[in-house]
Amino acid sequence: MVLAVLIVVQALGKPSALRDGTLLALAAAFAASLVGVGHGMTGAGHGPEVARIHMAADIVHLLCAMTWIGALFCLGRLLRGVVTGKETLDLARLALRRFSLIGYWAVALVLITGCINALVMVPGPASLIRSDYGRALMVKLAFVLVMVAIAIVNRVTLTPPIMAAGNPAGVDRLWRSVMLEQGVSALVLASVAWLGTVHPMP
Repeated sequence: MVLAVLIVVQALGKPSALRDGTLLALAAAFAASLVGVGHGMTGAGHGPEVARIHMAADIVHLLCAMTWIGALFCLGRLLRGVVTGKETLDLARLALRRFSLIGYWAVALVLITGCINALVMVPGPASLIRSDYGRALMVKLAFVLVMVAIAIVNRVTLTPPIMAAGNPAGVDRLWRSVMLEQGVSALVLASVAWLGTVHPMP
């Protein structure tokens, strides 16, 4: 239902701050609702208090992951526009400042809530190797760490020259790196889909 409303607002709504805010709220509601169809309820096996913590962590995890990957897509489009001359460098600089601020929080909360979920779902370190769920989780974690590594390179190495001098070649390099990060994010999503098909450990 939420997804249907989101599609209608996107298709029929006129561009405005109200429409954008509505789309953001609907997208967040849709992402949060996915907890009920995944492993987000598994914490119930540890008691109601753990179940509530697990559900809350899973919701924050999904929202922050959605923010990170969605912002990457928007940033990639903007940087490509700068490379092709359709967007200004000043707009890219503004977006990079905002993306960095949002990105710090999104990545940090993804990692923190991911650790909380793992503590609930995985009985012990040995289960990461001996169980199908643990191995699938390790694959997902590996892809996430690759994304984090690329994000660090983007922020520490590729972004400062653009903010200082605005070298067009630097924008192109950052765009290519962002596209690579988007590609890895697709692998993360694929591993999440796989993880959802594997029964978690008791």
